[in-house]
Amino acid sequence: MPEGFGSLIWCEAQDNKEFVPELPELSVAVVDIGHQTTDLLMVDRFRFARAASKSDSFAMNKFYEQVASKIPGADPQSLSLLEGVNKPEGQRFYRPRGATKPTNLDPIIKDLREAFANELSERLVQWLPERVTDVVLTGGGGEFFWEVLQPLLKDANLKAHLAQPSRKANALGQFIYAEAQLATIK
Repeated sequence: MPEGFGSLIWCEAQDNKEFVPELPELSVAVVDIGHQTTDLLMVDRFRFARAASKSDSFAMNKFYEQVASKIPGADPQSLSLLEGVNKPEGQRFYRPRGATKPTNLDPIIKDLREAFANELSERLVQWLPERVTDVVLTGGGGEFFWEVLQPLLKDANLKAHLAQPSRKANALGQFIYAEAQLATIK
């Protein structure tokens, strides 16, 4: 199962009626913004279109590199930096090794988030198959950039959806799929 497809299964398993018509009748793009890659999946009427899908190395690690470049002595792979970036606004601080005071990440993130989301959106629109009507954002980056990407997708006349919980939706969907497969064996 390709990365991100589990998020679509998870969305379909939810009781809400967010997708009209229902998911099995739609052409959907699943955008899984992970740490190392952004996986762009084309799913047509719940069938994965391998030839139309792709993986892009423009992902959260690139955003962390941009944040780190604004802080003297920062390590873009530091878990403390990654945790700081993903904390709620007002609680985002990072102190690189050797620094006496932590850096407030809020103004840095505010400046970089919109530009990064615009680049993500441009890459998505360049790839996006013409028959897609809905886009499901998932992964930690999907949630992180949701507020900025949602209006950009709306401007492109696409219905945007956020898989919830976005960091776990793919694994939860894969679990549902595995349970269904095991049930057919019994």
